Amino acid sequence: MAASRRPGRLPPGLPAPEVWAVVVALSPDGARAAAVTIEGTVYAWDVATGKELLMDAHPEAGGPPNGSLRFAENGRLLASTVDRRGMRLFDLTRKTSRIAGTGAKNFNAVAITDDATGFAAITSATESGKIVYDVEVWKMEPG
Repeated sequence: MAASRRPGRLPPGLPAPEVWAVVVALSPDGARAAAVTIEGTVYAWDVATGKELLMDAHPEAGGPPNGSLRFAENGRLLASTVDRRGMRLFDLTRKTSRIAGTGAKNFNAVAITDDATGFAAITSATESGKIVYDVEVWKMEPG
């Protein structure tokens, strides 16, 4: 990947940490690739040209995603990260993102419909000292 894009300065004499991808995805047509780094930065590229289409180093992403990265048919991709306690839907054409699901739970494995309007996630939370898992399903208006 590249050098760390985390905000803030490193202590003097400390080299920038290596960054590697922990989750990757390829669009259904093979034209775009995406990755999320160990520190939570989301990247997307045009496969034919290598051009970077998106780089999102969200300030709240302090670690790797514990969920999924998937392209929808329409060129969007979905990334799930534990630090945001939810999911974001990225639109590579508009270079925008929006919250697709959120809550006080960790979003683990995530699924998205091809039209990017239906979502499912396995969530986890601590209740009475025990980890409780749940499956959540919801619809979102196209946008």
